[in-house]
Formats: sequence, C-alpha cells, structure tokens
Amino acid sequence: MSRWLVIFLLLLNGALFAQGGIDFIKDKSWQEALDEAARQDKLIFVDAYAVWCGPCKRMDREVFTDSEVGAFFNDNFINAKIDMEKGEGLKLRARYRVTAFPTLLFISGDGTLVEKSIGFRPAADLIRIAEGAIKKAVPVEEYEKAYNAGDRSPELIYNYVNALNKSGQSSLKVANEYLRSQSDLGTDFNLRFILMSVTEADSRIFMLLEQYRNKIITQEGEAIFKEQVLVACTATAKKAVTFSQVHLLDMAIAKMKSYYPEKAARFEVNASMDFFLKGKDEKNYLKYCQIFVRDFISEDPDALVRQARTLLQHFPEEKKSREVAEEVLEIAAKKAQKSEYFLLLADVLNSHGKSGDAMKVLEKAAQLAASEGKEQVRRVEGMVKKIQS
Repeated sequence: MSRWLVIFLLLLNGALFAQGGIDFIKDKSWQEALDEAARQDKLIFVDAYAVWCGPCKRMDREVFTDSEVGAFFNDNFINAKIDMEKGEGLKLRARYRVTAFPTLLFISGDGTLVEKSIGFRPAADLIRIAEGAIKKAVPVEEYEKAYNAGDRSPELIYNYVNALNKSGQSSLKVANEYLRSQSDLGTDFNLRFILMSVTEADSRIFMLLEQYRNKIITQEGEAIFKEQVLVACTATAKKAVTFSQVHLLDMAIAKMKSYYPEKAARFEVNASMDFFLKGKDEKNYLKYCQIFVRDFISEDPDALVRQARTLLQHFPEEKKSREVAEEVLEIAAKKAQKSEYFLLLADVLNSHGKSGDAMKVLEKAAQLAASEGKEQVRRVEGMVKKIQS
C-alpha cells in the first residue's frame, strides 16, 4: 500500500468522517430519548461533554468512531451526546451531578442512573463499562438463582429469558425447555413468550413464530412482530459471517423477505457485504457494494467516504476495487461540494498513479477552498506541491 494511501486512510479516521461508530440520536429532547429507551427496553448512553474539553474531543476521534464500539452501543443502547453547559444539559448536569468532562452516563428509561464513569476511556474499557451497566440493569443472576432452585413459574422464566437476551447471553435452552412443557402454545402468555424469546432465525422458536404468526400479530401488533424478525435475522446473519455458512445468510435474507419486506432489500445488501468482506470475496462484495452506493447512500457524502475507505482497506491491491473507490469518492465530492472531499479524491487518485486526474480534481478543490478560508487554500496548495514533487 502506498505511503499516500496510508495517509488518506489516516485522514478518514479524523473527526470529519466517523467510521462505523456510535450513532448518536439527533433532534430529540431528553424526554423523547427516555420514551424511546422505555419503548425499546434499553438503557440510554449519554456522552456528557463540554465543547472546550480536550478528552471529550479525543473520545470523539478515537473511541466513538471505533467500529466495535459502534456495533456494541448501537445494538444495546439509545445513544445521546449532550452539551452539559447549555439547554437541557444544564438540568441533566445538576440531576446526575456531572462535575467533570467527559462523564459517561448509563440511564434507564425511567431516568434512573445505572452507571457513571468519569474521564477518557479507550474502546475496550468503554465496552467493559457498558457491559457492567447492562448487568446492573438486568438482574440475570437473581433470576438464574431462582431458576436453579427449581422455580419454574411462567413469570420467572419469562423474566429470566428476557434478561438473558438483553445481557447478550443465550436463552435458547431455557426458552425451549419451557415451550416443550406447554400443552397449549396459543395462550396469550405463550404467544408473548414466543415473540420475546425469538433470538435467531435458524431456530425452533422461529418456526413457532411462523406457525403462530397471525395470532401473535393480532395480539402484539405487526410492528413489534417485524422488529423481532429483524432481531432474529440479524443474529443469524452475524452467525453466518462468524462461521462462514452461506446457507445461514440465505436463510436470514429469505425470512426478511417473507416477514419484513420493507427492510429486506437493505438487509440483504448489508448482510451480504459483511459476509463477502469477511471471506475476502471481492467479486461478490463489489456486486453488493455498488447496489449499496446506488440505492442507499448516494445522497450521504460521509457514508460514501466510509464505503471508499472499506474498499481501500480490504482490497488495496485489486484494480476493480480501487476504481470503484475512486468512483464512490467522486460521487461524495460532487454531492458535498466541499474542498475537503475533493482533496481526498485527489489524494487517492495520485496514490493510484493518476496524477493528471488528481490535478484536475484539485482545480475544483481550489475553487471551493477560495470561499472556505485560508486554511483550506493552504491544504490545496500543499496537495498540489506534493503531487508535483
């Protein structure tokens, strides 16, 4: 990989382009965040920050953009960034006794503080703290103790399975044991139990979900049914990636098409991209990558840049992937109409031996930089000197 391509990839890790990190909610009030947390039965993760705080900015650059952190937090929390020195942040600062920055808060849907951590935390530490918050909020051990002591009441088993699911532990053994003990799975309670306990599309419980689909939808609502289908299919798609089992991928996609057609197209593209990326299958990855760009992110410059980064990171020597990355960056630059994007495109073109094309792109970057400020003008001039040297 060329020196300038390495520099390009480092640039993409900056604050301007967050890479698959935490998706923080936007344009929602604190009460709306609480309501959403209660609806989804999740904790709220709050990055309580101040705009002048250096460690806060470092968390933004190095931790919140981490793909592993993003995957964990997006799955398990409602995520909010709140400036503690203005607006609702002032009240929250007093309520949760925020005295230093950053302060990392984990709060339940009823507003109860579950966990609090102060100061910069690297990715691994942040995930560890978050796991601890989930365990505090979900009393798995209490339910497990009662279950092992012989309590088989439906309410206890329901709470135990639900707690296992929320804490990321397998509940299949407990759930299946309960369901096999039931002579009538069509009761209101058992229908609710089936819906709650479906965690994988490739499971006996999902077959029960299919069997009792109409009754479950009538009782619980179609939206909740579909969201649980998405949860189960996502888990099976991840399993397909982990164990390189294409039949699991195909199963997850088929179930989504059958039961959640509105989201099936994007699900298929995202799941397939994950699968073929893990297997280093450039041909099939590019097939879905191009669909993804065309149908889902063509209007989002930052998402386009992230996609280009993925191509250049994982297929740096493959000509077709480099060409697609260039095309994607060109779309991003034209959509954004900011010199920064054209600079990135020029850098990649130059790293691929296309200095002439890079210089043409820099002409557009220079035009935009003229109205953006002296710093951007200097960056364009520096890129021109780099290419000409």
